[in-house]
Amino acid sequence: REALGEQWPPQAQAESSSWRPLRPLIVAMGTRGDVEPGLRLAAALRDRGHEPLVVSLSAYEAEVVGTWGLPFRPCGLDRIPMSEAYLEGQTRADQVYADRGWYGDAWVPVGRCMYEAAVQHKCDFIVATSMGNTHALDVA
Repeated sequence: REALGEQWPPQAQAESSSWRPLRPLIVAMGTRGDVEPGLRLAAALRDRGHEPLVVSLSAYEAEVVGTWGLPFRPCGLDRIPMSEAYLEGQTRADQVYADRGWYGDAWVPVGRCMYEAAVQHKCDFIVATSMGNTHALDVA
């Protein structure tokens, strides 16, 4: 902020004929800690005149639309598929990645939903939270 001085916060330049709103696709996947940064980013972009679309788990739809006031597209999953061992803290990260076989197929429809959302939204770029990046984008 200090480096930007009076230019902070950046404002949309609506009066400029070359300015146009960006249309980002925000892939906010995962647990609450994974999703919230994506929602905050989407809200900040919207507040600056851009047109973000949030793709996330169906479990977050009411909050994304109702609380954050953001456009939402379901990713095809209600929640993240995880094994009981993972949920109980009995696995290591390398085991989770090595175990893609049991949940990897669940991400294929997610990748399709992301692709369809990106095309329909005519997005300029995709921003993904950590889980969206490591799991969903690798099959999109």
